[in-house]
Amino acid sequence: MGWSTGKLGTGLITFAPTAALDAWSSIEFDLDANGKRHIRSFDTNKFLVASARNQSGNALGLAASVAAVPVAVAITAGLGLTVVGAPLVLIGLAAGVAVQVIWNASGGADFAESQARAALGMSR
Repeated sequence: MGWSTGKLGTGLITFAPTAALDAWSSIEFDLDANGKRHIRSFDTNKFLVASARNQSGNALGLAASVAAVPVAVAITAGLGLTVVGAPLVLIGLAAGVAVQVIWNASGGADFAESQARAALGMSR
């Protein structure tokens, strides 16, 4: 709901944790003789592929959440009821999670990853 009203917080909550995990997994480390890690490099292609795989579901889930709220309001208004507050948050959350589950179960994340690999000229 915050995203649809122009607030930045929802976008950060939706995308930032996954972006941080994708970035962390794209860092290559070397170990010295004492077992200390030193950053060797950042694999940009690995980051882009991981982001395509992981953020595609997040983007679709966010879109479903944003779309579900006005649809729920319209449906309940058509029935002569009013829905506000927490129920709308739960409706948006449920719609977003459902779309992400369907996306991943139907191979959408795999498709997004393969498209990113192809665009970057990478093999599997």
